[in-house]
Amino acid sequence: MLKETSEIIGTCLIFFNNDENNWDISYNLGKRFWGKGYTSEAMSRVMQYAVETMKIEECIAVHAVENPASGRIIQKLGFRYEKEVPYECNGGDIVTTGRYYRYTGG
Repeated sequence: MLKETSEIIGTCLIFFNNDENNWDISYNLGKRFWGKGYTSEAMSRVMQYAVETMKIEECIAVHAVENPASGRIIQKLGFRYEKEVPYECNGGDIVTTGRYYRYTGG
């Protein structure tokens, strides 16, 4: 949410993925707000909460290869690249290749 206008500009979350038995992070931001540091700021706070309050020691993140900026954000958060995987976007409407990262402690 933008402080100045209270406009919702995106989402960010950490959730337990029951299918894969691990914690995942996810985020989405309106295109006109890309490149302004909002995602990095929000996800830094999400990860701080996850580690300090929830005591999460391991977490996964995946982004589409077509979105290298997302990979830079994930790496800034302390995740390490592991492999390429199939990746679905928009509820499965788009299937592409994803880059899979793992966070294993601060």
